[in-house]
Amino acid sequence: MQLTEENTRLRFLVCSLIKEIAAAYFPECSIRPFGSTVNNFGKMGCDLDMFLDLDGISGRNKTKPGGAFSVEYQTKRVASERVATQSILSVIGECIDQFAPGCTGMQKILNARCPLVRFSHQPSGFQCDLTANNRIAMRSTELLYIYSTLDPRVRALVFGIRCWARVQGITSSVPGAWITNFSLTMMVLFLLQKRSPPIIPTLDQLKSQAGNTDKVISTVSTRILTHSFSPQMLPVSLSYSSTLCLSSI
Repeated sequence: MQLTEENTRLRFLVCSLIKEIAAAYFPECSIRPFGSTVNNFGKMGCDLDMFLDLDGISGRNKTKPGGAFSVEYQTKRVASERVATQSILSVIGECIDQFAPGCTGMQKILNARCPLVRFSHQPSGFQCDLTANNRIAMRSTELLYIYSTLDPRVRALVFGIRCWARVQGITSSVPGAWITNFSLTMMVLFLLQKRSPPIIPTLDQLKSQAGNTDKVISTVSTRILTHSFSPQMLPVSLSYSSTLCLSSI
């Protein structure tokens, strides 16, 4: 079952709760959901992935204009940005464990490829993962949202393939050497891009059709175009008007 509007609103409410805890240390921080919660491919019961956004603090934007006064934030020098992320998440995780109402089962998974803290929010029943310095995941979420709005068959096919994969034991909610739903979704999108005629455009084609309100975010290994998320404004799909039904795809 796909996420309902009420469930999505509850997820944003949990994000606001965690922000209140994190703001004790970082007053201008924000907690933003990403992944299945907001990429249009979520289902009831999926995890709540959260991103601790510190771009506005910790010396990144050093001056905060406000009347006759400004505030400057400084942090200690550390060996690497990864070490800083681990320290921040460790402290925030401890605060959530001690002071956040309804948050239990805190796990600090700081040595993972992407450090995170994991806990359960009992009132909502959500399993929550909190990361920091994971902006590529935010961009991936935005990209998936764009593709989900280009053609109604995209979401339908992705949900159908996911259901089939779960029944066949290809994916599982139990930790292990399984294909993830994210990987499965990307393979479906690749199929829809490469079939003839294509159903959705490639990333390069999205970039070439970008308008003045679009922007391209560059990372070390990835260039991702993000859109202002208004389906009426999407400049693509005019060349991708295939009328094939899902069974034909």
